[in-house]
Amino acid sequence: MRRSIKSRFLPIRGAIFLFIAYVLISQLSHTLLFTIIAYLVSLSSKTGTDFSNTVNEISSQYILFATALGASLLSVTIWQADRALYRHIPFWVDGQKKPWHLDRVRKEELWRGMSNGILASLLFLIFFTAAGQISYLGIYITSTMGTPIFPLFFLDLFSLATLLICEEYLFRHKILRALLLRLKPSHAIFITSILHVILRHIQFQLEFFDYVNLLILNMVVGYFFVKSGNIQRGLGFLGALLISLHHLAGLLLWGRSE
Repeated sequence: MRRSIKSRFLPIRGAIFLFIAYVLISQLSHTLLFTIIAYLVSLSSKTGTDFSNTVNEISSQYILFATALGASLLSVTIWQADRALYRHIPFWVDGQKKPWHLDRVRKEELWRGMSNGILASLLFLIFFTAAGQISYLGIYITSTMGTPIFPLFFLDLFSLATLLICEEYLFRHKILRALLLRLKPSHAIFITSILHVILRHIQFQLEFFDYVNLLILNMVVGYFFVKSGNIQRGLGFLGALLISLHHLAGLLLWGRSE
């Protein structure tokens, strides 16, 4: 009986362990970023409030890169461990196919997700443009710290794309898939979404509607995964939506978290 209970909750325990590991490595990445920036700023002989403000401003411009780096390291580690233990489940394509050799079903899901994301972003852009709340590319045009703006723009874009892929692997392909083994789909999706919101709460300062946005987006992508069995539609949806709003429109829905 005791062994039966243990085996029953093993997938849930594995999902929680993976989430905790991601939180820890994410916090480590942020700590290393601030440590490196603080060291570099200290060379300029800044002190007191001026030192603190400079460190925070420069670090905020690279926080997305640090987050993506932590997610990448954890994702690659888990993927390699799965392959070593012969329990690898195809993530993007099956077998030994090239990443761009998607089958017909996955291609359709990817394009559907992208079209959904583009439509959703257009609705946001029309509404906020009419309200005068959007400055296209405005976030990247000026910098009080003399940061190279356009290289930072492309670094941020690359970091966001990397983060989306890694978190789809961690939260949908691994955590949600594990929870689905023992829980109802709606419960598994909700728990996975809550875990992602908790992670963002730890990583960034959020407002009330930031939590609402994150929860709804994760629920939507979770249902995409349950319906199709793969991550292409959810990844296409998030990619089109967040890249359009965050990078092209400079509309920071939840700070620099996405």
